[in-house]
Amino acid sequence: MNILYIVNAICAEAPVTEAATSPDFLKMALIALGVGLLAGFIHAISLKSALTSVHKNDSAADYERENSFVVERQSDNYVYSNTKRTELPQSNNK
Repeated sequence: MNILYIVNAICAEAPVTEAATSPDFLKMALIALGVGLLAGFIHAISLKSALTSVHKNDSAADYERENSFVVERQSDNYVYSNTKRTELPQSNNK
């Protein structure tokens, strides 16, 4: 059976003897795409509106509490660090 024939019979409530034509199917597909995009846009806007507690900050100074960060040394200690040395071959062309 032709899929357009079934779609037209179900969606358009046409008699089963009529088959859907290409422009009808294209029109239904574009309408379905438009409805889907509109529903997705509305959903995305509703999710975005829930993010009102976050505001842009120009500096990180507001994130740090006063006297909560104390640097005692001027060196970094890397706990997981591997150093490998490989001698490069010397070229004889000088």
